Amino acid sequence: TLPPPFEVPAWKLAPGEMTGVVQTPYGFHIIRRPPLSEIRDSFMVGVQAGVEQTFDSIYIARLRAQRQLSVQTSAFAAARAALQDADGAENNTTKLVAYNGGAFRVKDLVRWLRALDPSLSSTIPGATDTQLKLVLETLSTRDILLQQADSAHVTLTGEDWETVKAAYDTSLAKIEETIQITPALFRDSAGSTDARSAIAAAHVNAYLTDVVSHRRGFYAVPPFLAATLRASGTWSLNSAGIARATEQAQSDRASYGPANGAPTPGGAIPGQPPMRPAPGPAPAPGAIPAKPQGAH
Repeated sequence: TLPPPFEVPAWKLAPGEMTGVVQTPYGFHIIRRPPLSEIRDSFMVGVQAGVEQTFDSIYIARLRAQRQLSVQTSAFAAARAALQDADGAENNTTKLVAYNGGAFRVKDLVRWLRALDPSLSSTIPGATDTQLKLVLETLSTRDILLQQADSAHVTLTGEDWETVKAAYDTSLAKIEETIQITPALFRDSAGSTDARSAIAAAHVNAYLTDVVSHRRGFYAVPPFLAATLRASGTWSLNSAGIARATEQAQSDRASYGPANGAPTPGGAIPGQPPMRPAPGPAPAPGAIPAKPQGAH
C-alpha cells in the first residue's frame, strides 16, 4: 500500500536528496535532485548552446546592419512568379535582396529552396509578404555567411562528406529500387546505346503508369542531383509523351469520385479518392513561360 501522496517541489530538495512518493497529474513518482557533479557536463552543454545562440543572433543582426541588407519592393511578386517554374528560374538574375558587396537573386532563392525541406519549400508561394520577407532575409544572410566561410577557407571535413555521400547513396538505391533500373540491368540485357535507352524508357513508362494507377508510390530525384544531371547530360522534352501524360491525367481526373463514394458527373467512379490539388496557389498569369516542343 502506498503512503498518502504529497507534493515536494524539487527545488526544495538538497543536492542528492530524494523524495518519497509524489503525485503529479501524470501519476506517482519518486524525485531525486542530483548534485551538480553528476550533471555538470550536460548542464554545460545546455548553457553553451544558449550562449552560442545569443552570440549568433547578435552577430547576424550586426552583419545585416553592416551590409545594409534590404529586401527590394518588387521581390515578393518576382519570387512568387519565379517559383511557379523553378526549373526555368535557375538562371534568373532578378534582384530580390540588395546588400553591400552583393545581391540575393531569384536563382539563389531557387538553389536554397532545393536544399531545404520540400514541405517548407511548398509553402513559400502561398506565404504572406511578411513571411516571405523573413525567408528572403534569412536566406540572403546565409548566403553572406557562406561567402565569409569561403573567404576564410572553411571546408567540409571528411566526416561531413561521408554523411553527404551516404545520403545520396541511399537516394540512388531507393530510385533504383523504385524504377527498377540498375547498372546490372543494362550490363546483362543490352549492349548498344539505343538498346539501353529503350530498356530505360520502358521501365520509366511502366513506373509512371503504376504511379498513376496507385500501384507504386512516387519518389522524386533529390533536387541537387536532378539539377546536376540536367546540367551534365543531353536531354529534351518529348511532346508526344507530354500529350499522352496530359490525356491520361484528364482521364484519371474524370474517373475519380468524392471521398464518400457518392456518384459524380462525368463518369466518376464511386469510392475512388478525390483528386488532390497541387500545393501552393494557382500559377500566376504569364509566370510559366512556354517551352519549345521537343526541347528544353
